[in-house]
Amino acid sequence: MLKKDFDKKIKLTGRYHSSNARVVVKLPFSLNKLGFDALLMFMSVSVIFGVGLYIVLKLSYGIDLPYVSFSFAQHSDKLGQFGDFFGGVLNPLLSFMALLGVLYTIRTQGKELKEAREETRIANRIQDKQSAIFERQNFESVFFRLVDVHARMAERIRDKLSHQGVNGFEVAVQETLSEYSYICENIAYAEQTKSKPQYELLNFEKASDIKLLQDAFAYGVQGPTRVMLSQYYRNIYQILKLVDGFKLFAGEEQASKKNTRQIRLEYFHKRQYSNILRAQLSDDELKLMFFNCITPYGAGLKTYVEQYSLFKHLQRDGFLGNKQELLALYDDTAYADYEDISMSKILEFSGVRVRNKIRSVFNLKSE
Repeated sequence: MLKKDFDKKIKLTGRYHSSNARVVVKLPFSLNKLGFDALLMFMSVSVIFGVGLYIVLKLSYGIDLPYVSFSFAQHSDKLGQFGDFFGGVLNPLLSFMALLGVLYTIRTQGKELKEAREETRIANRIQDKQSAIFERQNFESVFFRLVDVHARMAERIRDKLSHQGVNGFEVAVQETLSEYSYICENIAYAEQTKSKPQYELLNFEKASDIKLLQDAFAYGVQGPTRVMLSQYYRNIYQILKLVDGFKLFAGEEQASKKNTRQIRLEYFHKRQYSNILRAQLSDDELKLMFFNCITPYGAGLKTYVEQYSLFKHLQRDGFLGNKQELLALYDDTAYADYEDISMSKILEFSGVRVRNKIRSVFNLKSE
C-alpha cells in the first residue's frame, strides 16, 4: 500500500490500529447507540418488509427462498389458505413485538414518573427551606422591633420614675421590699404580743408571706408607676409569646410528628431568642418581674419565665430574706441553665403549648 493511499484512508476513517496495521472503518451508526424503541421499530419493519417481499417474489415471479417453497401458489383457490398462513405467522409476531413496545413504554414512563416525583420532592424541600428562611426573617424583624420597643420603654421608666439619681426600677423594688419588711415586722411584733391559739393554722406563714408580698408589690407600684410597669411587662409577655410560637421547621417537617431531637432543637433556638431578651434585663427588672408574676394578672408571663429561665441571673442571695417558700413559687427551670433542663420538661412545655392552641381555637369557635 502506498503511503499516499494509506494517509487518505486514515483521513477518511479517523482510526488506525498500529498492532495489525489495519484501517478500521466506522459505521455511520451502531446498534448500541440506538434506543430500544428504534430497534423494535427496525425489527418490525424488517419482518413486514421481508414477508411482503417474499410474497411478491413468489406470486409474481415464482421465486422461492432456500429451504422455503410453496408449490401450490399457482392455484388461485389455495391463495386464501396461503394468506391465512402468513397472517397466522405474522399476527403473533407483531402482537408480541407490540407487547414488548407496550412493556417498554410502561417501564420508561415508570422511570420518568419516579424521576418526576424525586424532582418534585426536591423542589418541595427547597421551597420549604425557602419558606422557613422567609418566615424566620419575618419573625426576627418583628422580634427585634419589639426588643427595641422594650429598650425604649425601659429607658423611659428609668428616667421618669427616678428620684435623686436612682433609676425607676430600683425605686419600685426598694418601695416594694420596704413595705414588705415593714408589714412583716408589724406582724411579727403582733404575734409576740398576743396569746397563741391552742391550734395553729397549717401553712399560715407561707400563705401570709405570699399575700403580704402581693400587697407590698401593689403598694410599691401605684399611680404612674403601675401604668408604666403594666405596659412594660405586657410588652415582655408579647415578645415571649412571639418566641414561643416560632416555627423552626416548615412544610413536611412541620406537618409531620416531630421526634425528640427536633423538639429539643426547636426549644434550643427559641431559648436563644429569649436569651437576647434576658440579656436586656437588669437585676431590679428581674425582681420586679418576680413580684409581678405571683399576682393574678402575671400568670401568663410566669409560664414563659419558667419555660425560658428568665431568672437565671437573678441575685437570690439575701433576696426576700432567703425564704425558700417564696423562691419556690417558681419552678426550678426558672433559675436553670439550658443543660440542666431535662427532655421530659421540654416535652411538658411543648404539651402545654399545644393545649393552649387547642383552647384558643375552641374559644374562637364558641364565640
